[in-house]
Amino acid sequence: MEIGFARANITPSLGVSLSGYGYYRDRKAESVNDALYVSSLVLISRGETLVIINYDLIGLRVETVRFLKEELREEMGLDSSSILVAATH
Repeated sequence: MEIGFARANITPSLGVSLSGYGYYRDRKAESVNDALYVSSLVLISRGETLVIINYDLIGLRVETVRFLKEELREEMGLDSSSILVAATH
């Protein structure tokens, strides 16, 4: 089995509009308590590949998930059923 892991900081700049409880109040980010990350895990075993991508976000647009899956299909030759994209915050 082969395993790969990557993590990148995706914390937005101060002043960005807040989602969730802040969105309808036009609240903006004034400070950062905890950084936000995107993490990915790739598992390869017996010729099968599974990719898991997790964002520290409230959610992702359907178009974003479709774009990611299409890019991975083109770059790695993966079927979309081998790619899990999640947002957990």
